[in-house]
Amino acid sequence: MLKLRKKKIVVLGMAFVDENKNLKDYLRDLTISRDVQDKIEVVQSQELLEFLKHGVVLAPGVIVDGKLKSAGRQPTKAEMEEWIKLLKNEIKKAEDSIDNNPEDYIEETEITSI
Repeated sequence: MLKLRKKKIVVLGMAFVDENKNLKDYLRDLTISRDVQDKIEVVQSQELLEFLKHGVVLAPGVIVDGKLKSAGRQPTKAEMEEWIKLLKNEIKKAEDSIDNNPEDYIEETEITSI
């Protein structure tokens, strides 16, 4: 059985900073309110390599599906809602065209005990 790869949103910043935690929580809440929480993963990263990889000097940074969308400032609610909307549209297109985009999918296997 094929299963759609999860899209990923990464919030770059220290988890103990309220601004970063609130940003991650708001994005997670948006995925729930748009009913895509099982298709979009929202995670926090404070790994220096992630900052360097995306050229982020100031936190918070937001990476949406591998692309830097915001750095050094708190994104607006409208921006975040647009990111979720775009990801939701991409997911819908991918689901509608499994035969045309097999790279968007992973093979799901069942593990059974012996």
